[in-house]
Amino acid sequence: MARAPSKIMSVAEKKEAKKGLEAALKTVNAGAKAVDAEVAAATKALAAAKKEADKAIAAAQKVLDAAKKKQDKAVAAAEKGRTKLTGQLATLEATPAEPAKRGPKPKNAD
Repeated sequence: MARAPSKIMSVAEKKEAKKGLEAALKTVNAGAKAVDAEVAAATKALAAAKKEADKAIAAAQKVLDAAKKKQDKAVAAAEKGRTKLTGQLATLEATPAEPAKRGPKPKNAD
């Protein structure tokens, strides 16, 4: 493979090449800055969304805690009522009933 011939640049050519390369570098840097700005905006939006989600989760947790507390009270009240009614039923079963009276059936007032 043959070696490429070296080119000796004049001062004007070197200046022109440097100017072109610096312009290309500015274009690349501007593109990178735009992408960095997009990433920063997306990160900020994500943080805000997480904050809102945390607030919603906290509110839902409070509602759940209140519902569980209400449920516990209702279960305790139902158990107390069940105990009371079971006791009354046992008392009623233990009480002797008056025997049925035999006799003529009452007439209807129709």
